[in-house]
Amino acid sequence: MSTGIGGAIVQNGQVIRGNNNLAGEIGHVKVEYTKPKKCTCGERGCLEAYASGTAISKTVKERIKQNAVFGQEFEKYGLQTDAKGCAALAELGIEDARSIYERMGDYLARGIAAAINLLNPQVVILGGGVAKSIDLLLPVINMNIHNYFVEGLVETPIMQTALGYEAALLGATALVLENRQCRAEKAGKGIIMKNAWHGCSRADICHAP
Repeated sequence: MSTGIGGAIVQNGQVIRGNNNLAGEIGHVKVEYTKPKKCTCGERGCLEAYASGTAISKTVKERIKQNAVFGQEFEKYGLQTDAKGCAALAELGIEDARSIYERMGDYLARGIAAAINLLNPQVVILGGGVAKSIDLLLPVINMNIHNYFVEGLVETPIMQTALGYEAALLGATALVLENRQCRAEKAGKGIIMKNAWHGCSRADICHAP
């Protein structure tokens, strides 16, 4: 969760890629149907349009237009009018900032619940810049998520990644290394390891002949 919202599904240590390598696009799960905001994907009501860092920054600026005093709080503490600045004010107990993060936490609860209902995962791990505000978000998520869960799935733990802000970069690097290994196996042995559950193979990862 940062500028946008992405996701990945991991099973038995392997990323499930989907037919077009796009599995895990949780940012485009619909979480709002009443006057839904337009998302960068062109659709409306997506989680990314409400809970990404970009969305928070937009909400902050909208709130400042409605309440100039809120804007003065950013100036008072020398903060940028963005998601990071809003988180800092929320931690200081500024009501407008806290309400923005509480609303965002509810939208995250909706999106995460949709993923859990569909996949029944062992754990949900949050990462990215916005997830640095986990102390603000997690209580709201845990309080609201039961409203959107299928009964029996409520105990799925939700936690922050232990890999820090660079988790996405580390994951991308791991995929590149896996791809290289797969190419070597394909070239040297011609081995194709099928996974019956999602219908792809490690060799399918290798796009080169």
